[in-house]
Amino acid sequence: MRPLRFRAASPAILVMVTVLLFAGCGSAGEPETLRHEELGPDPFLSLDGRPIPAELQPILLRASEAAAEAERALGDIGHDSEATRARLDARLQATTDVLTEAGYGLIRPRSIVGVGLLPGQFDDICDLDTVIAAYEVDHAAALAFASVHGLRTGDLADYFESLTAGYLIDDVIVINHRFRDDLPQPYEIVLTAGTAVLVDDDGLPRVRCVGATPLLPAQVDLEGRIIANAAFADEVADSRIADAVPSLLENSVDGWFTNDPRQALGPPNRIAASLGDGSAASAADCRYHVTVRFVDNRLIDGPGPDLQVVELGRSESMYVSIGIDPDQLRFVGEVSGGTTTIDISDVAEADEEFSYVRLCDGPDSTSEIPGSDVDAVAALNSVRR
Repeated sequence: MRPLRFRAASPAILVMVTVLLFAGCGSAGEPETLRHEELGPDPFLSLDGRPIPAELQPILLRASEAAAEAERALGDIGHDSEATRARLDARLQATTDVLTEAGYGLIRPRSIVGVGLLPGQFDDICDLDTVIAAYEVDHAAALAFASVHGLRTGDLADYFESLTAGYLIDDVIVINHRFRDDLPQPYEIVLTAGTAVLVDDDGLPRVRCVGATPLLPAQVDLEGRIIANAAFADEVADSRIADAVPSLLENSVDGWFTNDPRQALGPPNRIAASLGDGSAASAADCRYHVTVRFVDNRLIDGPGPDLQVVELGRSESMYVSIGIDPDQLRFVGEVSGGTTTIDISDVAEADEEFSYVRLCDGPDSTSEIPGSDVDAVAALNSVRR
């Protein structure tokens, strides 16, 4: 494994102003909050955070209050993508005003979700030397971290060097990760203002300094639509994985493959649940499969495609069935690798809401990892529950 390295401790940092990303999320199913000093469940590394500089604390408070007031002033404008963008813009402008008044020079990353301070305000936000040393000796943690960001372990040094350290100045919903059974397990969380993070060139948090956990955005743009994390499958209802599927295997072209069916949950992250070679001739002849469940939303028939399946690797077919309960599933079609959408109108009655999707491995394949590899299952048309 190539040694991890960071640039020498530098005054170049970015204090991030990050906005709440509640696209279509009501009070039900909102994520829990993780305070800036808390490790959280099963961190990758047992690293404590460094205290927020005293001069930054009042700015954090004023910025968060201004952002919240700006969002309240908009009133009830709905939860579609336009309303979400309006909230983002309002919070961003309010926070920018606070920072400008406090005398900070501002820069804007390419992303709309943040503004940053000019370099040179704070030093040594993350204990980078300790992070580097820990990942150099813990190969399992390094392998799992790399898999979340679609990297090879030999590329981690360059990846870390491309990031910049800063403090969140507004609360932000992200996909954080537990490190359990040598695998990364995603979960949605609110990181509070003051959390030390490493951000990319677009201003998106990619690493949480406390615990050195990998972060992903809580929203994914699929087919041109902003979909909150709630629209992705939330739990595994049933599965059967072939014994030959490895616990974690890197494929340098497509991503990572595991025998953990939970990797089919949440937004796509290039980590897949591999089913194994079932060689099934039809949906009724289902040997290896995973059945996922939507918990806080339901799949419905709506305009255009209703369901999206993301499969990694070569084009390997799957039989897709949906159901109101897991014992009464309706076959909706066969998909064949990559990102595929399905219209369920042929089997869905008016006003029906579906909780379950079963993906069954199809005919034989000659790929290195035989069988289908499920990265994500998304309800493109859904209702909150």
